[in-house]
Amino acid sequence: MTIDPVLSGQLTHRAVTVDGVRLHYVEAGPAAGHVVVMLHGFPESWYSWRKQIPPLAAAGYRVLAPDMRGVGDSDRPRATSAYTLDRLADDVAGVMRAAGVAHATIVGHDWGAAVSWRLAQRDRALVRRLVALNGPHPGRFAHALRDPRQLARSAYMLAFLAPGLPERLLAAGDFALLRRALTYGGVPGAFSDADIEQYRRGWRRPGALTGALAPYRALPSQLRAIRSARAAVPIAAPALVIWGERDSYLRPSLADPGPAAAGSVQIERVVDAAHFVHADAPARVNALLLAFMRAGGDVYDPG
Repeated sequence: MTIDPVLSGQLTHRAVTVDGVRLHYVEAGPAAGHVVVMLHGFPESWYSWRKQIPPLAAAGYRVLAPDMRGVGDSDRPRATSAYTLDRLADDVAGVMRAAGVAHATIVGHDWGAAVSWRLAQRDRALVRRLVALNGPHPGRFAHALRDPRQLARSAYMLAFLAPGLPERLLAAGDFALLRRALTYGGVPGAFSDADIEQYRRGWRRPGALTGALAPYRALPSQLRAIRSARAAVPIAAPALVIWGERDSYLRPSLADPGPAAAGSVQIERVVDAAHFVHADAPARVNALLLAFMRAGGDVYDPG
């Protein structure tokens, strides 16, 4: 199974080494366009953005979509400590520097959203605007884990901490649990058979599941720091939160990062979408992305 040839024909595959880690990313759109960096979550890859890349590129935006470390065609460092939020944010900054990008709109889903929030906190000059899709602010989420209601929804994260066993369970039945995770509660048909096969091809690679689980395993050692006052530094960039209300893993209240997290936050709730809101409601998500970026003056001018 190969990637949809229509999508594949719009992409350039590139790789860059950041702090000794080779990172793969795809690029689309005009070289002179305003840059959008798109960061996927678990258990996906750059392919998470298959329904966003063509419309954004057609609208004149230059899109960069990396495979996060541990995933896809990017390297998989062995040490769990290599998967902290700061290390993941370093990767994004490194990809941007290698691509000659001074600043961009950063769009993240799930773990990619957590990385986006962190990047916007510490590397303010790089982040022109921030979009988080069903990915709460890390500090907000760390505090929410003390709430039994959210802890119950996050029980799978605790299960992921055990070494070895989660990989075997996730691989069982030709990745039945991962396939269900993508589609559970979502819009029927949001993930086609070809999409699922594309993901399965990635999950079958040696070490792929361990790499995908590594950010979860790195999280416990970071919780105190994430909850700290230093981690609560507000971001300077305007933020847009797009939230699928039928999310089974995150409580709806987590969509709001709180006034201390960002000075300007727009929250858009999509009532008929689940955790993978950009797959469930691509037309709505794409319209929100384009409107948000154009409101900030990010309009393509071929000059």
